[in-house]
Amino acid sequence: MMVGHALLAFALVAGTLSLAGRSRERALSVGLIAAGFAVVPDADMVYALAGLLDANYDSVFSVTEAFWETSTVVHRSVTHSLVVAVPAAVAFGLWTAESRVVRASAAALAVALVTAAHLITGPLAALVMVAFLVSGFVVSSLADSQGKAGPVTVFGAAVVGIWSHPWGDMFTGEPPHLFYPLTDSAAVERVALSPDPTLHLLGAFGLEIATLWLAALVYCYISNISISENVNRRAALGVVYGVAVLAIDPPTLSVSYQFVFSIVAVGILAAVPFSRARLRTRFPGDLSLPDRMTTPEGVLRALLTGLAGLTAALLAYTAAYVLFV
Repeated sequence: MMVGHALLAFALVAGTLSLAGRSRERALSVGLIAAGFAVVPDADMVYALAGLLDANYDSVFSVTEAFWETSTVVHRSVTHSLVVAVPAAVAFGLWTAESRVVRASAAALAVALVTAAHLITGPLAALVMVAFLVSGFVVSSLADSQGKAGPVTVFGAAVVGIWSHPWGDMFTGEPPHLFYPLTDSAAVERVALSPDPTLHLLGAFGLEIATLWLAALVYCYISNISISENVNRRAALGVVYGVAVLAIDPPTLSVSYQFVFSIVAVGILAAVPFSRARLRTRFPGDLSLPDRMTTPEGVLRALLTGLAGLTAALLAYTAAYVLFV
């Protein structure tokens, strides 16, 4: 979901700035800053690395299970709060000021947030708050280094980015603690798209793909690019993925690796433009990209085609599941 979080924030900020009459460069640059802040809340996943210390390394699935089980201890709590986002965004904005006194106030505010998390919840909450704030300061520094963002812009991008993050999490795993520290529990339940766990997963995956399309539409609108002219017919390969219903167990939120890896592979296969002549001349082990993918236009065409192929694959799999399972 991390990519989806970033692209949603990008689409919201870049699209709004473009509609407000800002230049293409300004809309895209501030949109990218918001995208960076949108992934900052997932800095709390740093604690999940502790799960790897006690993991059973018999298989990759046992390792990933240990990782995700450990992540639920603090994930989507301190760093996913709409309340914490405001003072954190203030600190991130102040960090880009030229005055050392103002930057010192940003550091002081960060220390206050860490202290509050420790007093209210405990040392683990303070640890993830540190990871969250450090990640945010990194994004602020990168934005400031480009010379196109000041405290007000960074503050606004941080608020939108962090606030846009928790909503997609309501469909997967534990719901976020939106109002921490006012309450130390989730204020909402996980949203079920269907009582069928497989259809729920497919729906959540569909929302992720819809977010990718939204970001693509915003970028192409701002850049005056036609999407239809940049989607190759290779995207139709995704329809073949419908037969995967017969080959893999129905995926759910708890067991989705085979589905996710295989359907993403279909999208990649649709994206890469291999010609017959190139396939005949390639040497074994040659992983270089085709020449047409080395230009920005070629990369965009490949991404849009891959996204279209991924969409076709999801629709085909969903239809096959409803009809035959």
